[in-house]
Amino acid sequence: MGRAIDDRIEAEVILRPSDPSKNLGQPIRAETVEQLAAPKGAMKRISDKLRKFGFAVVAEGSASIATAGPKALFEKFFKLDSDADLKTQTLDVPDDLKDEAEGIYIQDRPTYFRH
Repeated sequence: MGRAIDDRIEAEVILRPSDPSKNLGQPIRAETVEQLAAPKGAMKRISDKLRKFGFAVVAEGSASIATAGPKALFEKFFKLDSDADLKTQTLDVPDDLKDEAEGIYIQDRPTYFRH
């Protein structure tokens, strides 16, 4: 049987754009969104590194990667305080990803309602 859902954390890894200065201060539009795309090969390199560290790559977009893993892996890899609320903690980009990743944030779990 799989891990309990409470043990799983999901995060979004934001890739650095090819030219970060191109879109500074501009609204993101359909015609400008490609400027935010990562350099060729960056998506694969970061996804491969995340998998090597033990994370699952859930989805790859044009400018980000959704990743998931057990809470213990996130605590170890990102040096999180296991007693603190995850929503209040900042994830520093590890040295292994700094060249191509701009930021990482923990995604909130969906809220379900019962009627």
